[in-house]
Amino acid sequence: MDGKPEYMQCSNRLVSAMREIVRLALVDKFPNPRMTSDEAEHLLDALHVMRPARPELILYDGYVHIVHRNWIDAIAVFDGLASRGECMPGARAMLVYCLAASGNPDWRIVAAKMREDEAGLTDDARALLDSVELRDELERANRDAQATGVFHMTDMMKSLRDRLGIKTPAFHDANGPDAHADGAQPSAAAPTAEESQYLRL
Repeated sequence: MDGKPEYMQCSNRLVSAMREIVRLALVDKFPNPRMTSDEAEHLLDALHVMRPARPELILYDGYVHIVHRNWIDAIAVFDGLASRGECMPGARAMLVYCLAASGNPDWRIVAAKMREDEAGLTDDARALLDSVELRDELERANRDAQATGVFHMTDMMKSLRDRLGIKTPAFHDANGPDAHADGAQPSAAAPTAEESQYLRL
């Protein structure tokens, strides 16, 4: 006997299986958990006991805080991991997400710093940064559209449109072939079908 409690001697295979369940529950369909938070948290608590101070388990703690909308605690978790260089670049990308979700403008500073090392980003980290930045652009474009009656697409929006294969409708398709036959001017206040698609994101 090595003096360890029996639960501390669980095989790595069992621990890996439990960890995968937690990952699937909290991360796979982020930001929507695939199982109830309580179930995932019980498993995560057990993993912390069996494998103390594992960075990847601490990372999952951050996801639990997100489920509960505990942004301050989530930010503390991801900031701590990032400052120690653990679970990178995912931890820092999640820090950007949480800062933005909580309304903290510092997310732009962290995101800009990550963009300086674009080659060091994983596909998942890059996708998360893209989504946060795109949401910010959409919100600003929506505010401008409400004030001016005109929705302006940014380069990032156009890139997403092209990537998703969203077609831009011809103006006469949206308003009818004879909509301006009498010389009437188009209304700037009505968004196109494409703009409405972006506004729903």
